[in-house]
Amino acid sequence: MIEIDIRVRAGGFALDAAFTLPPGFISVFGPSGAGKTTLLRAVAGLETPDEGRIAIDGAPVFDSAAGIALPPETRRFGYVFQDARLFPHLSVRGNLLYGYRRAANHAVRLDDIVDTLAIAPLLDRSPRALSGGERQRVALGRALLMQPRLLLMDEPLAGVDAARKIEIIALIRTVRRFVPAIVHVSHDLDEVSALADHIVLIEAGRTVRAAPADALLRDPDFAIAQREDARAILDGTIAAHGDAITTVALGRGTLAIPRAPLPRGAAVRLQVFARDVSLALVPPQSISVRNITPARIVAIRERSDAQVLIALETDAGALMALVTRDAVRDLNLAPGREVFALVKAVAVR
Repeated sequence: MIEIDIRVRAGGFALDAAFTLPPGFISVFGPSGAGKTTLLRAVAGLETPDEGRIAIDGAPVFDSAAGIALPPETRRFGYVFQDARLFPHLSVRGNLLYGYRRAANHAVRLDDIVDTLAIAPLLDRSPRALSGGERQRVALGRALLMQPRLLLMDEPLAGVDAARKIEIIALIRTVRRFVPAIVHVSHDLDEVSALADHIVLIEAGRTVRAAPADALLRDPDFAIAQREDARAILDGTIAAHGDAITTVALGRGTLAIPRAPLPRGAAVRLQVFARDVSLALVPPQSISVRNITPARIVAIRERSDAQVLIALETDAGALMALVTRDAVRDLNLAPGREVFALVKAVAVR
């Protein structure tokens, strides 16, 4: 378990953070200035809280009441900074070996990290000759080679272009097997949705909610409060491939998506935006939409004068639909009503 209960005061800013979550991928989400980086630096030991406790699997690295404050180098935490912070006087190989030589043991092999991150062609280059995405891959490799018991990532995709961002998100999901737990901070909900098992919501220096990612993202109140595009995330496995469609197994149901270059049985995370979900009272006939699934309305929330968010339960998992107030009235939609959810395959991310 990861236990954090700390207070940090710096000038006019105060951080009051408290949550306990199981190992996995934890994303700390909130706007700029909310205290995300301060929280991460306190966990790393780069900043000392005024009071509180930080413990991993019951072992404290900081406990003000017990007088415990382990220095950063003894905590066995890896840190990937927003700006990578590679050593400019070392080659890529030298930066990786710096992490490798500081590992308690070498259960994680250098070649495995190099192959997984696809950085073999970069080994003899200087950090100055790398793109932003390449620097972040090398920084991630260096941190993983230290074999940390906790990996900390501070806005690792800030400043990375959209194409490289998708690539690095896929790599981060792949390298999770090398580390027991990750705490990641971001203000980008797309990034958080793609990565997180749990989300810690932080606002104005206070942690206001900690919950499983799928539960938080499908909560219409969260989407409305954050003024973000409402979406659901669904974790499943590749079940079958057609000429242009891949079928993903999800819970007791399936979802058709554009053909994915993944083998059968591969784990996949899908993102379905509420704006891409339509509702019908009866299953439509002769329609191009590939996904038509029975659904039950769980909750209805007004998003604006004209728009309404509807939370749904289906055999494939929880979804949300964004519809007009007129549609709610004309279809007599209400919690408990049985409907059909329509999702275009090409809209699934």
